[in-house]
Amino acid sequence: MQRNNHYRLRGFKRSSESDIELVNLMGFHPSIMKAKGYWESGFDFENQVDLNSVDREIFQTKARIERKIGNVLYAVVDKLDKVVGWIWFYKDKSHPLPRGVASKLGINKYNSRVYQISYEKLMSSDWPEELVDKAEHVTLDYLTKERKGVIVIGLAKAIKSLTRRFRSLYVRKQKLGLYAFTHPRNIASRKVLEKNGFEKVGRKYSYDGTPHYLWVKVV
Repeated sequence: MQRNNHYRLRGFKRSSESDIELVNLMGFHPSIMKAKGYWESGFDFENQVDLNSVDREIFQTKARIERKIGNVLYAVVDKLDKVVGWIWFYKDKSHPLPRGVASKLGINKYNSRVYQISYEKLMSSDWPEELVDKAEHVTLDYLTKERKGVIVIGLAKAIKSLTRRFRSLYVRKQKLGLYAFTHPRNIASRKVLEKNGFEKVGRKYSYDGTPHYLWVKVV
C-alpha cells in the first residue's frame, strides 16, 4: 500500500479541465459502467463520450460539512494534484439506514447525522483505446500507473476530516453514522470498509432488488 502522504483530499475544481476530464474518464471505464448498469456491448466511446462534460452534482458538492445538512464530497488526489478517486457522503432517501440497525447503534435524528458513503477510483488497467485517445490532460502511461490504497487511504482521511469538522459544529456531542451497501461479489469494496473499521450487519438487505451486505460505523 502507498504511504498516507501519497494521497490527499481536496474539493473538485470547476475551473480545472484536468479534474473534469478525470471524472469523466473514471465514469466511462468499462468496469465502472458495468457496475453502475449503463454498459452495453459495442459502446461507442468515440461518439458517445464527451470528456469535457461537467457533472454538476460532483462539481457543486462541497468538501466540507456544515450545520445545514447536505452532501459532502472529497476528491482524492496524488502528488501531481491529479484526481485519482473520490469519497462521497450523502443522504439517500431511496436506500436509508434500516431503522432496526439505527436503533441498535443508538443513533437517531436527534443525536446523530447519518450518511451513506460511496467511492470510486481511477482504474489502472483495461482502458479502451478509443476512450484514452480522447484524453488531453493525461496519457495512457499515467492511466495505467499502479495506484494502491487510493480508496482505503482516501476514506480514512475523509472520515477523519469529516469528523473533526462535525465535532466543531456542535457544543453537545453528536454522532456520525456511516453506512454502505456492497454486492456480495464486490470483494474490493468489502476490503475498503473492513480496513476502515466498518462492521458488517448479520443479514443482507435488498438494494434495488438485489441482496447486498450492509456495513456500518459510528464515530
